[in-house]
Amino acid sequence: MKKLLLGLLISFFALASCDNGSDYSYEELGIYPVVDGPYVVYPDQEVDSFTLVSSRSWKATVEGEWIILDPAYSYRQTASQEIKTLVCPIYFNTNTTGDVRIGYLKVNGNNRSVGRMYMQTYWLNITLPQVRFASGTTTEDYKGANFQLNATKDEVTKNIEFNIYAEQATLTTEADWVTLPQNKFESGNHKLEITLEPNTTGAERKAVLRLSTSNGISTDIVLTQKN
Repeated sequence: MKKLLLGLLISFFALASCDNGSDYSYEELGIYPVVDGPYVVYPDQEVDSFTLVSSRSWKATVEGEWIILDPAYSYRQTASQEIKTLVCPIYFNTNTTGDVRIGYLKVNGNNRSVGRMYMQTYWLNITLPQVRFASGTTTEDYKGANFQLNATKDEVTKNIEFNIYAEQATLTTEADWVTLPQNKFESGNHKLEITLEPNTTGAERKAVLRLSTSNGISTDIVLTQKN
């Protein structure tokens, strides 16, 4: 996804990238960690943080109604030139729109400005299988995000991996030939080995594995078993 939204990135990072270095101890104003491209967050993710490094007074603002700054971390006044770091929380509304959302964090201080582009997906953070899109593996508008898992007729196990930001999640399927090792999860990273029955039907068959979070986000994985 780093090659996407290029037009937006060129104009935005002309403002931001020159002020962030690999070693922030020498910077007067910077947002860290530094990312190459938009900073990706997920639809069930409601909080994250960034580290602000500055030797002068600064003020932070956001663009995008779904991004929220804590007023206690929106500015700092200082008369010294000592480089200071501050870990700042940043909050997000859950994304139930079915579309990718773009927002910005901007920090002004000492006659300099830095910024970060945020991209919030509408699909959950499933890392195995990898996300695909309607027209192939990448598109400029991220339409038709989907997750496909393929198995041979004799294959009896498949692996899936995902990261949940919500407090809880469930994984379910109506296919009686698929067995899930568990179906309830807490927030965090999860790796599962699911069990399949060999396909003796003589026809290809599909199962939908639905991952649903406690804050109202769902993403499907379509498992196809060949005949």
